[in-house]
Amino acid sequence: MAKTFKSGAFLRQCFDLHRQEIQCQKLAPPAAVLVLCKVCEIWSRISLPQEALGDDATQKFIAECVSLHPAKLRLQRMAIEAQELGFFCEVCRVGNRLIGLEFESTLDD
Repeated sequence: MAKTFKSGAFLRQCFDLHRQEIQCQKLAPPAAVLVLCKVCEIWSRISLPQEALGDDATQKFIAECVSLHPAKLRLQRMAIEAQELGFFCEVCRVGNRLIGLEFESTLDD
């Protein structure tokens, strides 16, 4: 049975230890990004707040990068306390900072 934790602690640990193995998997309705740590096999859901979706750069980032080529997104920086992540798209060669996020990680037994 999978356990879910409403915290960014697991994602932070993966980021510190093997950030190259964290892969954006897909956009999940209504406004969340699912990422997978391929080493730990931990799924994290990053919920995007409504106010962050009003930003033009964020809307373009979600519409193009997250929707069209999520596997090419890399987690570049992370500040759990500030509820902030920085992504870089290897295809578009553009970075985007998402603020005001909520984190949830799921671990399988």
